[in-house]
Amino acid sequence: FDQIMNIRKKLLEMGDIQLACLHMILFDSGARRNEVAQVKKSGLLDGNKTNIVIGKRGKQFPLVYLDDTKELIRQYLDERGSDNIDGLWTVGNNGNKREATYENLYDKVMKIREVFCELEGKELNIFPHAYRHSRTEVLLQGLDTRILDSNGNPRKFTLEEVQTFLHHENPSTTQGYAKDHSEDIIDGMFNF
Repeated sequence: FDQIMNIRKKLLEMGDIQLACLHMILFDSGARRNEVAQVKKSGLLDGNKTNIVIGKRGKQFPLVYLDDTKELIRQYLDERGSDNIDGLWTVGNNGNKREATYENLYDKVMKIREVFCELEGKELNIFPHAYRHSRTEVLLQGLDTRILDSNGNPRKFTLEEVQTFLHHENPSTTQGYAKDHSEDIIDGMFNF
């Protein structure tokens, strides 16, 4: 989670609000690239969900994002100004601006990857689907400080909740996205 927020901060410092939005929507929603590519700009500021997208096996659902990401979207749309492009993501400049393709989103994530590698000081193999894995881990471990439980602590979600959120049919698929924490559990049992 800290890495995600550090990348967000750096992208904003660089003045690339569209990349910051993409970064946070990929993370917040845990969505696949093809799902994020379907996001339309209309109605995004009305709540915390996108338009309905079509996922794997034809499942239809909106993507979810948190309030701070919604504020990024607001800033991005203000900066982008008025245009007749319905999609949220664009490429090109004002004279040649067009809707980004699925492939363009991969290129944008590779730019985010460069920022991440620079921040970490080493080469890292980041790809669009890595956001889905990160979101799973963060929700299961209760690491997102923007989502609090009734005691004011970061909320841990159950495997079943995360499975539903990711639109997985089988909990073992969701479990496969999470890190193995068995050694941490054993260490905790014996206060190591």
